[in-house]
Amino acid sequence: MIGDIKALVEFQTKLQGVANSISKEMIKTLDASDRELLDTIRKGLAKPFNGKSLEESMKRLKALCDQVYAIRKKAIENAKNVIVKYEKGVAKSSAKQAANYCKNITKKQVKPLSKKRVDDIIQFQPFQGRSIANWLDSWKERDKYRIVSAIQQAVNNGITPQKVIDIIRGTKANGYKDGVLNVSRSSASMIARTITNGVANEARLATLDENEDVIDGIQFLATLDGRTSFVCASLDGKIWRNNERDQVKRPPLHPNCRSTLIPYIELRDRDGNIIEDTTDRAAASEDFVQKAKERYEANHPGKKWDDLAASTRDKYYYKEQEIYDANNGGRGASWNHVPASTTFKDYLESQPEDFQRSWLGEKRFELYKEGKLKFENLVNPDSGYLVPLEELQNN
Repeated sequence: MIGDIKALVEFQTKLQGVANSISKEMIKTLDASDRELLDTIRKGLAKPFNGKSLEESMKRLKALCDQVYAIRKKAIENAKNVIVKYEKGVAKSSAKQAANYCKNITKKQVKPLSKKRVDDIIQFQPFQGRSIANWLDSWKERDKYRIVSAIQQAVNNGITPQKVIDIIRGTKANGYKDGVLNVSRSSASMIARTITNGVANEARLATLDENEDVIDGIQFLATLDGRTSFVCASLDGKIWRNNERDQVKRPPLHPNCRSTLIPYIELRDRDGNIIEDTTDRAAASEDFVQKAKERYEANHPGKKWDDLAASTRDKYYYKEQEIYDANNGGRGASWNHVPASTTFKDYLESQPEDFQRSWLGEKRFELYKEGKLKFENLVNPDSGYLVPLEELQNN
């Protein structure tokens, strides 16, 4: 179980890195159109709008706005192609991760998610009431509106062409972060994170729906830190049993939501009795599947654990649990409980250094250990933390 929890944390961490990679690629498509956009605006505003008639000025303004629309439409359509391409991989990887999680804990066969279901998630599934196409269309309209409004105000108020460029592009003194175009870049990052988490959760949920017979329900896990929203914090640990599937709150519950849905599987002893766990999160103290496999193959040369029937593997699994309990204080010693109030900060600080180093990366780990990097900075969305989709798929 511990190994499965660590694998889940690692997967979620990499998922944020993939979202950042998607965001970076989307922003590249915008940046590639910036020069053409700004040159078009310069040329369109070079001649004063005090011609022979109001009609002529309006005609010129409309022509300029139409050019702006065309340039940004093409850029955002390219960004849309990027996100759709990536999200198919995210869906497949998340479905596989959910299936493996169920299989490792229940030791039962798990049905994979079909290609059609993956395609349906990308094409039709709403995230906060909007499909991927709807999210991108809304972004495109807001982007064009901001740029065109700046141009119209410049014409109406007689602002110089260079001042308009500064409003749209931003100023060098502020690293171009004070311009209209930077708002679109921020929107790209938000959309990438929100949709990536939404696709991942929908793929997991679809996989769990396909395997309702091997799990007991769905559990909501929030990323608990200083930026956790009230709605996500209030749902952390919430369990919906199989007969409550229609009540499941499906992340993302807000922009940049990082919350996760995972399978809820009741912990049982070898007699089928549920190990009570009403408030705390339970985790096995040892990886009993791995220990059972090692003991079986050591005692049966030439035979493979994976060739055993599931019921036989169960017997060896529970035997390992009994051995552990007998050597560590009796029945139930093989399970430890993590308080529901535990934050991810507590969890990370309690892990061995090799896990911290793996999660943080070598450089950030050293800064963290030296006290030069505070925890609140570790959990902020870090656009510099990039993970290629291939690494998520190999998880």
